[in-house]
Amino acid sequence: MSTVSFHAMIDAQRAAGRLPVFNIPAGMSFVDTLAQTMLDWVADDALSLSQYLVLLPSRRACRSLREAFLRLTDGAPLILPRMQPVGDVDDEGLDVLLSTTLAEQPDAAAALPDIPQAITSLHRQILLARTIHAARGGAGGIVPSYEQALSLADELGKLLDEVQTEHLSFDGLQGLVAEEKFAQHWQSTLTFLTILTEHWPKILDERELIDPAARRNRLLEAQAQLWKNRPPQQKLIIAGVTGSIPAVRELIKTAVTLPEAMMVLPGFDPLIAEEDWPHVTDEHPQFYLKLLLQHLEMPPKHVALWPGTSADTPTARLISEAMRPAVTTDRWRALTGRDIDESALAHIRKIDCKTAQEEAVVIALAMRGALETPEKTAVLITPDRNLSQRVLACLERWDIACDDSGGTPLSETQIGRFLLLTAEAAREKDSPVALLACLRHKLARAGLTEDEMPLWRNLLDRELRKHTLANLPLRLEELEHYGDLPLRGWQHVQRCLEKLRALTGSSHNLPVWFDTHLAAAEQLAATADETGADILWRGEDGEAAAKFLQEITELAGDIPALDSRQYVALLQNLMKNTAVRPRYNLHPRLAILGQMEARLYNADLVILGGLNEGVWPHDPGHDPWMSRPMRKQYGLPPAERRTGMEAHDFVQAVSAPEVIITRAQNIEGTPTVPARWLLRMETVLNAVGLSWPVQRDIAAYAEILDRPDQTVPCARPAPCPPVADRPRKLSVTKVEAWMRDPYSIYARYVLGLEALDPLERDPGAAERGQIMHKILEDFIRDHCMTGVPENAYELLLEYGQREFENMRLPDDIYVFWWPRFERLAEALLRHERKWQREATPALVEAYGGCDFDAPAGVFRLSARADRIDTMRDGSGAAIIDYKTGTAPQIGDIIAGFSPQLPLEALLVTGTAFTGLPTSETAELLVWQVSGGHPPFQAKSYKPEDIRCAIDNAALGFPALVAAFDNPDTPYYAVPDPDKAPTYNDYAHLERLGEWGYVEKL
Repeated sequence: MSTVSFHAMIDAQRAAGRLPVFNIPAGMSFVDTLAQTMLDWVADDALSLSQYLVLLPSRRACRSLREAFLRLTDGAPLILPRMQPVGDVDDEGLDVLLSTTLAEQPDAAAALPDIPQAITSLHRQILLARTIHAARGGAGGIVPSYEQALSLADELGKLLDEVQTEHLSFDGLQGLVAEEKFAQHWQSTLTFLTILTEHWPKILDERELIDPAARRNRLLEAQAQLWKNRPPQQKLIIAGVTGSIPAVRELIKTAVTLPEAMMVLPGFDPLIAEEDWPHVTDEHPQFYLKLLLQHLEMPPKHVALWPGTSADTPTARLISEAMRPAVTTDRWRALTGRDIDESALAHIRKIDCKTAQEEAVVIALAMRGALETPEKTAVLITPDRNLSQRVLACLERWDIACDDSGGTPLSETQIGRFLLLTAEAAREKDSPVALLACLRHKLARAGLTEDEMPLWRNLLDRELRKHTLANLPLRLEELEHYGDLPLRGWQHVQRCLEKLRALTGSSHNLPVWFDTHLAAAEQLAATADETGADILWRGEDGEAAAKFLQEITELAGDIPALDSRQYVALLQNLMKNTAVRPRYNLHPRLAILGQMEARLYNADLVILGGLNEGVWPHDPGHDPWMSRPMRKQYGLPPAERRTGMEAHDFVQAVSAPEVIITRAQNIEGTPTVPARWLLRMETVLNAVGLSWPVQRDIAAYAEILDRPDQTVPCARPAPCPPVADRPRKLSVTKVEAWMRDPYSIYARYVLGLEALDPLERDPGAAERGQIMHKILEDFIRDHCMTGVPENAYELLLEYGQREFENMRLPDDIYVFWWPRFERLAEALLRHERKWQREATPALVEAYGGCDFDAPAGVFRLSARADRIDTMRDGSGAAIIDYKTGTAPQIGDIIAGFSPQLPLEALLVTGTAFTGLPTSETAELLVWQVSGGHPPFQAKSYKPEDIRCAIDNAALGFPALVAAFDNPDTPYYAVPDPDKAPTYNDYAHLERLGEWGYVEKL
């Protein structure tokens, strides 16, 4: 490392007529290189470091440089230089920097204007939401609800920061849209933005506050002015700052002209040809550095290389070439192996994973592997929060807790989820799902012991699938086997939620909601040994939640009265923007960072995760406030400029000494596209006859990590219970299941397993069938037994309306089902009038049963026929089955796989239906009452097919019963896969996928 002094480096640049701007190229550890040089400057006089002031882009960058000094000195006592961040919008570093400068120049304070405090992001969102909600009528009705206002306020805050960062004014917004140039709807948007031009400045003035970005600008401007008037007493180094913020660029311009100041750029690319610089656009990794140099009026060639570093390396050439401006990429055709050789990839491993979960496992394995080398550090850099969470979960396999800079939203922590679930359980007082979701949370105790709680939860879950919340207390009293446990837990929960539920009918101020809500949550979480307050508000998430609630309470005066829905929405919106970061028990050698936090971070192994288009680089999406031409006209930077910064982050990271690049080829079943930078690098490699080296080591370990040593497949289930335990009666619909899947009969009637109903679900095909059957049953019985009345259509619609109301269908389902029913009613009655010329209704929803002799004793077959008519010509009965789905094929009816109609014919023959004047069957009919297109179809079968089906049933059913009366006959699971039932409640018990796959091998 060179020992050129600080002043010598500055003087050499100034002697050449250049500003003291230097570059630590990508591939060198920025903080280690800077720290080592500064240590060389001071030699043995370690106290001299205190004479330096280093400005860095962020707080984490300051910490990285501090750690570099300690690393290079083996932790020896050291007085470090002053380090201050200048880029974070909400950082206190600028206040410290300015106050320190004023301490050195007390006479300059009077010349500076007063700078108000910045409004917090939480306070700003609350105030903007209130303003948006109050102004909705005057803004074209854009925001109809307070919930939407909260979300929109968050986006509006981001626009405020962006506009003020660029030193723009909202005064010119109204003149931005010209009718002949932009779509009219943008005018409505700008009308809405009068919130910012008219209301927001007044709101801030009343509270003597300003926006964070505006305050940062003023602090930077004040600092620049102070330095212009009197240079700092310390030696100044601006390090690692790209100048993406205009006010920071202006501060840099002032600083680099000071006599004892220099600037050190991060990853400036000196390999870009001079003629290519004009083509460096927003998406290029060097764009912000280009803007900075233009602001300094300094040509790129005047940037000096930091002593002891080299910018011309194989990796640097590869990356510089891959990032070449788009208009000059035709030069790739002239590349040869002499320009880029395989050593450029010696430090990089690229792993394409099949899924996001596999990618997380690969990354976790790589990080775990790094720990096998003493003192080795590893960092995952990714903007993908889902990937970060997956990796953290994978690291828990080895009991590793890792620093995640993104933190966890408060709404996703234990305490955050519990508070939200408690509020939802009270708001959705008729919802068993909301109640059980709350009670299944680990913090909910319902006044029960740790041993009682799981049993009680499961009891409640089971009973709520069979009974409504209103009937549940009576049912719980009947569970005498469990003592007073069921009712005791239920009554405690009702006491906990009683007062909170009482608030849901009207609007209340926030303190009322908070007091009642928190009291309910604490009471629900309390145990015999600890109060709910002691349980909820401890730990990092509990402390964060308490702080969050305290801050909101202080701002309650700016929040309007809320109903229950708005209150829950307020908590959800504000909690998700509050991050909780662990402070203790984190592994010292591992970290997960976002792109911004990773700038200037140093690690031995750098893993770049989520390198897919739309993730890294991000998808800019659509600006809700301005179109691209409007942004350009207004002066806002294009969305692609962020892509350029992400490209710079990628270049810095991929140039590290050891790099692993990962991406998932599919995410949730959707194919992905590699990041454009990977495709560019691949194109350059192909141009010189190279390719990514095959790396399967970590991916191979990931594949076998959870693979069992041996897989023993199961055979097709074939239970043979004793004949005495086998069912002795079945309905005709269950006989079809007996034919298609005997195991389902075994599970239901031998094991006594019955599918549980879902707690809540939208009505589906089964409910549509039930409602159609009920309507037709009542209508035919009441009005059509002796003919079709003249006003039948109106009557049928009345019956339909009554049943639809009884079903309490959701509106989104009603609007689809009711038109179908109207179509069906008209077509059905048209057919009914024709049909009653041939037959007369005899029975509707009729029950019948008949006993059959069998080897193990009498077997009873029963049925509930939708409708049985008698033919006017005396030929016999017509058995009619209503179907809202498809009609069975005649082949399945004859073969016995759809035996319902033939078996009902057997019951007719056996006079099983009371009141039916015939014992002969003339017709088997299926009436499809779907209401679709066509709305109604009458499916009939040929007489010879009907007779064949009935004869087969007369022989086949007794034979089927006899076969299962044989103790050696097993209840096979799906004997014929081609005849498997459409709906199977027991498929998971049968493990169809496992043995079905094995049998195909």
